[in-house]
Amino acid sequence: MTPLDWTLLHPGALGDLILALHLAARIPEIRRSARLTVYSRIALPPLRISGLHIRFASSESLHLDWLFRDPATAGSAPASLQSAIAHRGVLNLYSGPTNPIHERLLSLRPTSCYSIETATPIISDAQQHVLKWWEHQLAQKGLLARSCIQIERCGHRFHLDQPDTAAHQHDDEQTKPDILIHPGSGGIAKCWPLAHYLDLAHSFAAEGPATAFLLGPAEAERWPAEKIADIRRNHQLLQPADTRELATLLAGTRLYIGNDSGPTHLAAALGAPTIALFGPTRAARWRPLGRTIEIFQGDPGRDDAWGIPPAAIRTAALRLCSPS
Repeated sequence: MTPLDWTLLHPGALGDLILALHLAARIPEIRRSARLTVYSRIALPPLRISGLHIRFASSESLHLDWLFRDPATAGSAPASLQSAIAHRGVLNLYSGPTNPIHERLLSLRPTSCYSIETATPIISDAQQHVLKWWEHQLAQKGLLARSCIQIERCGHRFHLDQPDTAAHQHDDEQTKPDILIHPGSGGIAKCWPLAHYLDLAHSFAAEGPATAFLLGPAEAERWPAEKIADIRRNHQLLQPADTRELATLLAGTRLYIGNDSGPTHLAAALGAPTIALFGPTRAARWRPLGRTIEIFQGDPGRDDAWGIPPAAIRTAALRLCSPS
């Protein structure tokens, strides 16, 4: 019997997408298919999780607005959407099974279609990882055995299926860093103060590990130009052109340090030893999954360092960077 190809429809940001891939990799039917196409706003390079090969395509190419229109006036589904859904397995993270979007997807004749409500219930256990809530919904539909929904702390290891050699230009242009520090996040409140990250980088310079700062579009847009210029004057600064280049940088680093953010989830999934700092969000619910992760849960109400001693971050970083 020919394995069924699968489609994953994902509307969210990078961190949520990485957790969705962990979820997909735990579903036996998807693992047996060996092929998963992810339609998302995020353009990651091809990935491999065990024997599952994952490629990414733009959700805009599907014209998904058809799913949200009034069926009486929407007309026929776009050909690209029909091709992505018909006779395939579908994992939909746009809506739960009671939403009209689910019915619209079923009208396109997928072989199977599972829709997940990604927002966690207010009454759910605050110490429960969000992935467990998603898996619980699939278990109710029989796609996951209930005995399989225990969250493994390490998750699945992601591999770049086709490493992007172009992204290695940084290796030739400047010293390859041992430590990557990403001081930003999609939410300003989730960012540990930059001053503490700068102090960490200065202390690392004295201890030996080569350190670079990693900035993304959110920081380039929100931060004053003089702040970014100051970092560039005093430290190696990397600003990947896109998430494909970001993934290649993260896969090759000895240590990553960052806030609750998409790059933090991606670094951990790609196997980079990761130190993740949480403040207003709860690590118990949103922590990244990976093989070597140290979580620091702070409280922004305590002090400007969230009650997380910068010296503790430095100690953990030097330990994780030291030869085993």
